Amino acid sequence: MAKIAMNYCLTPGCFKPCNPDSARFCYSCGAKLLLKERYRPIQPLGSGGFGKTFLAVDEDIPDKPYCVIKQLYLENPDIGFRKKATELFYQEAVRLGELGKHPQIPTLLAHFQQNRQLYLLQEWIAGDTLQQQSRALWLQCSDANLRRSRWRVS
Repeated sequence: MAKIAMNYCLTPGCFKPCNPDSARFCYSCGAKLLLKERYRPIQPLGSGGFGKTFLAVDEDIPDKPYCVIKQLYLENPDIGFRKKATELFYQEAVRLGELGKHPQIPTLLAHFQQNRQLYLLQEWIAGDTLQQQSRALWLQCSDANLRRSRWRVS
């Protein structure tokens, strides 16, 4: 994958999160763009129940490898919900740390809080997502079933 020359602001509600590679602070909201003075978010990857994920670059490593930022992102204002989600997010970090290096689980690189946001940093594994792989398999199976049904005799 070619290196992406961009900075992406992780501040919730930022109206223009895309910034030039040279920016240290978001041009839109003024937030610092590097996490822990090290990780540079460059583009969103997806979002789910408790978080958003972003592709990032580890600026402290000479070849600047990709990594993944997972940000705890809660839209529900309920304090009880937020407390439980934060607890589960922390437990995820603990479990990932316990697993250590496993060939099918991205390695935990860091877990921290910055600007009242919680983050997990994990190893980037290039390739298709599980959703993309499932769709491809479904299409293959559907195509095979279609071919078989054409040869059936009534």
